[in-house]
Amino acid sequence: MRRVKITKNIVDKGAWLMGLSKRQIIIGAVGLAAAGLSLWCMWGKVQTDLMMGIVFVEILIVAAIGFIKIDGLSLLQVFLSLFKKIKVDYHSRRDCIYSDETKEK
Repeated sequence: MRRVKITKNIVDKGAWLMGLSKRQIIIGAVGLAAAGLSLWCMWGKVQTDLMMGIVFVEILIVAAIGFIKIDGLSLLQVFLSLFKKIKVDYHSRRDCIYSDETKEK
């Protein structure tokens, strides 16, 4: 067995229940409540396979928005940043020279 010394503290101090933060618990409860409400509204009106597919997608979207973080940003913030105009700076791999996008060619 190999032993590795961990130099970074990986214990999450903000964890409340089963390693989840308060924000994740609230978003999970909201997702389950929305899925339960839509299940109750569609019961008997829509085929079971379609109804469960809709509920599954609903829970998946809410969980993705609440739980997934990319570089410290939630998935919703990442998605909304796609529509903002951001100045992009490039570094050439070949010569490691900084170049600006607004520069004329």
